[in-house]
Amino acid sequence: IYSSEKAENCIVTNAKISSHACLACDRLISEVKSFFVIKLNRIKPIDEEAVKLALNCKNVYFFEEGTKNGGIAETFGCMLEERGFSGAYKATAITDSFVEHAPVSELYKKYSLDTDGIYNICTE
Repeated sequence: IYSSEKAENCIVTNAKISSHACLACDRLISEVKSFFVIKLNRIKPIDEEAVKLALNCKNVYFFEEGTKNGGIAETFGCMLEERGFSGAYKATAITDSFVEHAPVSELYKKYSLDTDGIYNICTE
């Protein structure tokens, strides 16, 4: 958990993009927006406590550097739905397409997985 888990919006992520999520969270908080970050340290099975924390949020934003179809974000969203989540859920991940080779920073930017991309999606 990064920031206050009592915030009304959360960003869920894992792996290397977690640092971008935390930087985006800091920026959102500095603008008096209520956010925190859940970093999944394990993806199978998904931590039930992480799902419980997200259930209390108005908005859950999941950022994944893997594929959207059949990925962690999709599984997490299903787990929320099965538990009666009534808020909004948005998953940002790689669509079912070929990912060209490029420096990681360029790919993060292209797929909105960098700090600015995460910030922009959370403020739409």
